[in-house]
Amino acid sequence: MSTLKHRSFTWLVGGQFISTIGDNFYVLAIYWYVLKLTHSHVDVLLIGLAQTVPVVGSLFWGVWIDRWNKRTVMIVSDWARFGVAGLLAAFTLSVARPPVVILFILVFVLRTLGTFFNPAASSLMPQLVPSDQLNDASGISKALTGGASLIGVALGGVLMMWMGPPLLFALDAGTFIVSVVTLLFVKPAEPIGTDSGARESFFESWRIGYAVLWRSLWMRRLLVVAGLLNLVLVPLEMVLPQWVHGPLHGNASALGWLNAVFLLGYVGGALSTPWTQRRSAAAVLGMSMAVLGALTAGFGQAVVMPWPYIVAGTIGITMGIIESTVTGVMMRAIPERYRGRVWSSFSGFVNLITPLGMAGTELILASWGMPLLFGGIGVLALVVSFSFLIRTPEPTADALESSHAL
Repeated sequence: MSTLKHRSFTWLVGGQFISTIGDNFYVLAIYWYVLKLTHSHVDVLLIGLAQTVPVVGSLFWGVWIDRWNKRTVMIVSDWARFGVAGLLAAFTLSVARPPVVILFILVFVLRTLGTFFNPAASSLMPQLVPSDQLNDASGISKALTGGASLIGVALGGVLMMWMGPPLLFALDAGTFIVSVVTLLFVKPAEPIGTDSGARESFFESWRIGYAVLWRSLWMRRLLVVAGLLNLVLVPLEMVLPQWVHGPLHGNASALGWLNAVFLLGYVGGALSTPWTQRRSAAAVLGMSMAVLGALTAGFGQAVVMPWPYIVAGTIGITMGIIESTVTGVMMRAIPERYRGRVWSSFSGFVNLITPLGMAGTELILASWGMPLLFGGIGVLALVVSFSFLIRTPEPTADALESSHAL
């Protein structure tokens, strides 16, 4: 792919590939470690809260990200996360029964630092490749993320049995150093402005970024689409073990293979951007959301082999297509000086769906069961797909900035 000829982009996504493998090591290890340490599902829930609560702050961090140099934000975030992850590794190695409150604080800080990194990375990418290659760049980035998740989960499980969770925390810390080194080779085509909104109050700067995100019909639709993807993933992750153990009469190996097929489908969908971009983004998103809605509504009905794997792979493909298309449209459309605020608010809103999805999944499963849960989500996805029949021009940075007179 010609996009990979841009060395700064290759260094960026290469470093994030390694770092994402480490992130999966960490997530896999921290929940297992706490459960084995305390045998308390309440403590595991507390660690989950420490992972979730920081996304509220990410609604606002973009004001500072736009005022600072994006690459510097990413490097400082990685150095700080290296320190916290290293401290977590040293603490769990040296203390037999560490207090859960200390683990909660370390997890909370680590997650908070990550909420600075991701919007800064999304804001930087349009400076690394030409605008006509942003769709390809988005697809490659998403594909590498999916591939890293597959490797991280598979390899992490083996390493955890062999080395134990504390050493996985240490490996995660090491991947942040790899990310820092690769970022040193990232040279944006143009300097990223570091004083955007510096003369405005914090609230006014945040309000302007929020306006760019919310006042455009296209941006609202993209926000809803990304939120729905989270709303599909959360119940799937929670219910999949029960589905495998129950109707499929499967074991842990079957669960692992279904996850692997899903991630392979996701990678394939993300890499399909050279073909999907031949059609308009509205057509791609509308069709993909319709397929995703139909598959989700029928989830749980496919219990005869090989249909469960076909369904899992196809859901992965559609999610890969949707996420790479959404990211590509946003990278082209967001005005440069508002990117940090818009990406930060966008990721904050989308990630807030996770705890809401978990609570809603538990409530609906307990009251009405799996068919209504996935049927309802499928219908929502189908309704959203119809919204792309509304013909409006794709957003551009100039149009967004001029139409709102920001």
